[in-house]
Amino acid sequence: MDTMRARLQELMTRVESQHVQARAAHVARMATLPPGTCDVCYGTKRDAHAGHHQPCRVCDPPLARLFAAGVPLEFQLSRLDNWETDSTTAAVHAKASAFLAGTRDLFLTGGVGSGKTRLACAVANEAMVARISARFCRTPMVLHQLQPGRSADDVASLERQLFSAPVLVLDDLGAERDVATDYTRRTLLMIYEERSDRGHRTIFTSNKTLGQLAEMQDDDRLVSRIAGRADVVTVTTPDQRLLRRRG
Repeated sequence: MDTMRARLQELMTRVESQHVQARAAHVARMATLPPGTCDVCYGTKRDAHAGHHQPCRVCDPPLARLFAAGVPLEFQLSRLDNWETDSTTAAVHAKASAFLAGTRDLFLTGGVGSGKTRLACAVANEAMVARISARFCRTPMVLHQLQPGRSADDVASLERQLFSAPVLVLDDLGAERDVATDYTRRTLLMIYEERSDRGHRTIFTSNKTLGQLAEMQDDDRLVSRIAGRADVVTVTTPDQRLLRRRG
């Protein structure tokens, strides 16, 4: 328990440090820009009465943020231009960068800590910058919140969010330890089919390959649809969390 608390404190300290640095950089940049500059996207705000400024058009609600809804605090600053690349990850970065201009979904697979979630969040955040509404969800939490017995209003609200987001990240697909239940199979298939029927795009992250996912679900339907609709990208970088701890 003490080890867990220490790790949590270390994570909170690191995230707080990142935000302090980002805030200082933001303040410094705003100081160099002319009055009336939007403090969210750095565009020019529209003039309004009484000398005040309305939000610029890029930041009009409901897109008045530069990170996707639900993105964890740790990844709110993630962008494609700050996702570290090298000769082994250049192709992965190129596929992710091409997502918004394309029509296919994205299935990011790789080992624990390889940066799949960070990359998915970076793409979702880029969608927000491009004025495409995006949302991030942890797949295990979605399954937990949609299970029978939950409030009908809560379930309906979550389903609206899952079905209507033009870009949705479903993180950690296949995180169950055992063979998926019928409820898991049906729920995930329903979500993906409804989104596809509406013409919306989905980004999956998973520690499993499609083959492993099919075996785990004991059903090929969801995997077949992902294989047909998504670009499958393998992220091969080593566990970044372990590397940071060792460093």
